Amino acid sequence: MNVFISSYCKLSRIVGGKGVTRVEYPYQAVLRRITDNWLIGGGAIISHKHILTAAHCVDNKFISHANIKINAGETNYTHKFTSEYIPRRIFIHPKYSGHLNNRQTPNNDIAVIQVHGNIAFNRFQNSIPLTDRNIQNGDMGIISGWGTITHPVINYASILQKASMTIINPISCQKEFPINIYHDQFCAFNSSGVGPCIGDGGSPLVINYRVFGIFSMSYLCAAGVPDVYTNVFSHINFIKTVIKF
Repeated sequence: MNVFISSYCKLSRIVGGKGVTRVEYPYQAVLRRITDNWLIGGGAIISHKHILTAAHCVDNKFISHANIKINAGETNYTHKFTSEYIPRRIFIHPKYSGHLNNRQTPNNDIAVIQVHGNIAFNRFQNSIPLTDRNIQNGDMGIISGWGTITHPVINYASILQKASMTIINPISCQKEFPINIYHDQFCAFNSSGVGPCIGDGGSPLVINYRVFGIFSMSYLCAAGVPDVYTNVFSHINFIKTVIKF
């Protein structure tokens, strides 16, 4: 049976990753349920008011927008997060397909959260610029996330995890990936045993301190198959339009 991972944003860490220090990735945000503090997914701070994430993490068919909070400013889960924000508006891409099954990946899997108030910037939480160019084969970047560090057995890490990724040719990726990949997506890979895992959706892939990708889905977890990301450059106009609000 084919198993596709990432619409389940509730469990969000990186298999085979490494722990980070508090100042390394100040743009990293985490989405949680208000009612029980359950992990929803990841995101990136892109302005004083906006978080970039995956549409499937905030799809109101699966999570009430009134039950979402965003934390930032901490990389150790055992410590109290210094900041907490509540969504004011959530902008899901108008052409988001919502599909995640054995036939297709979710198309236009990107969303922007506008928070109430302002995100205070300091050395522990800050924004990251959007990409200013398209992705290229061979680019190398970093994915960071809060989810499980093992699969299929789920073990949570207490420290935010990171892993390096290399962008691979889409034709080569499609040969390895069992379902169609869209024009607004790209593939990245490290090695078998390393990669984003169950529900690591919304976590940013960063190259030269710019957001190039948002993790969308995997085939199994760190199983030697490339992972699929939403290409931020393909959605620059959507992002720049909604962050005017």
